[in-house]
Amino acid sequence: MSKARELRAAWQRACELLLAEADIAELSKAVELALFYDARLDVKALAEDREWWLSRYSPEDRALIESVLKAHPTLTVSEAIEHLEAAGM
Repeated sequence: MSKARELRAAWQRACELLLAEADIAELSKAVELALFYDARLDVKALAEDREWWLSRYSPEDRALIESVLKAHPTLTVSEAIEHLEAAGM
């Protein structure tokens, strides 16, 4: 992994979770998000699959995501998640 990629916030978060031996679902979500940011996944397919994205989060987090989507209807689910992650969700 390049140093620039390693220093990205999403990868830092995934690393912190790994070192903290966090729950595998939480770690998986963080790695998938980092890969998403790196455009290593088929983002178009994932971004369109609202239910898949929402199923990755707790009911409380899903409610937050839905509220962001309602307030900003032009955002995709992945963009709403990105905003919430940046705010510390």
